[in-house]
Amino acid sequence: MKKYIILLLVVIAIFNLASCDEDKSVDPTIMPEVTTEGKQTFGCLIDGWVYVGGRYYSIFSPKRDSFQFCYNLEEDWIEVSVLVSREEYLSFIILNPREGETVNYINTAFGIVPYPDGQVHISRFDRELRIISGTFGDGERITHGRFDMVYNLDNE
Repeated sequence: MKKYIILLLVVIAIFNLASCDEDKSVDPTIMPEVTTEGKQTFGCLIDGWVYVGGRYYSIFSPKRDSFQFCYNLEEDWIEVSVLVSREEYLSFIILNPREGETVNYINTAFGIVPYPDGQVHISRFDRELRIISGTFGDGERITHGRFDMVYNLDNE
C-alpha cells in the first residue's frame, strides 16, 4: 500500500511541475506601465493584491495563450481571459468597446469564483492593428487595472 501512495504522490508532483511554466522576467509584484502600443501587458489589483499576466503559462500551449483577448465582431464585445497565477484565470467580457469611452465589463470571474462586474476606460481601440488598451477604475474587488493587448477575432 505504501508503494502506491508514494507512486501517486510522485505522479501528482510530476503533473504539477509539467503543467505550468513560469517567465521569471515578469515581476508579479509590479504593475505594468500604462501603454497603448499592443505590448501584451495586463495587471490589476484584486482585493488589494497585485496580479499580472504573462508570468505563468501552460507548457502544453504557447505562452501567448496565457492572454486571450478575443473580439466578437457580430455582437461587439471582447472576451478576456488572463492567467494571473499558476492555477487561476481572471476572465470577463468588455461590452461595446469604443476608444475614449468608459464601458462595462460583465461575467467577471477569478478562477471559478464570480466577481462583481465593473467598468473599464478604453484608451485605444484600433481595429486595423487589433490593439485594445485601457484601464480599470476603482471597482468593488478589481482595481487599478491596465491592459495593452493585441486581440484576435473570434473566428480565427
